[in-house]
Amino acid sequence: MKQRPKQLAHAGLYYTGDGDKVKCFSCDGQLFNWDLKDDVYVEHARWFPACAYMRLVKGEEFINTAKSGQGSKQLLMQTPAVMAVLNQGFDAKTVQQAVDMLKKENGSDFLITAQKILETIYKKEDTVSSFTEMFNQPVIATVVERLQKENESLKDKQLCKVCMEEEVEVIFFPCKHFVCCAACATGLSVCPICRKQIASLDKVYMS
Repeated sequence: MKQRPKQLAHAGLYYTGDGDKVKCFSCDGQLFNWDLKDDVYVEHARWFPACAYMRLVKGEEFINTAKSGQGSKQLLMQTPAVMAVLNQGFDAKTVQQAVDMLKKENGSDFLITAQKILETIYKKEDTVSSFTEMFNQPVIATVVERLQKENESLKDKQLCKVCMEEEVEVIFFPCKHFVCCAACATGLSVCPICRKQIASLDKVYMS
């Protein structure tokens, strides 16, 4: 199976030791017969929509989208790199086409950055040589540099303060600190910032 252990773990899944079967630590659901293009989050949400972990990590809207068979593209379009390009005024269809092209050319595990998306957009609209000339112009270079800085800033602000890998998505009560991803939050009994006891937690949706 092409799905990697880290990807499976982030989606709450662990290997059972039997073929390509994996199991959710939360809902106890089993998934197997993986295709190369299957997305671990989408498949988990599609087959086990009632899973408490998936509801906390991805939310109701994502689960409904996954059940309709459109979850993979939504997942890609929510990354910081894509959002940084969209915030510069590029339309969603153009950005989606660029992301699809990058995935097709480099594989599903390729790390997509804002600069790569921009390069792909210009390559699609012009020839490679004309893009190179444009890219060397001060205006284009400034846009790329600004996108890089904005992308890095978005990543830093949204990183979980426990694992420093996933995005923050859970708020603690009663202290109301918003510093952890869902995976780390489920294993905590006290807030890592103020050390107060966690009475409850909730998923936060950022637009």
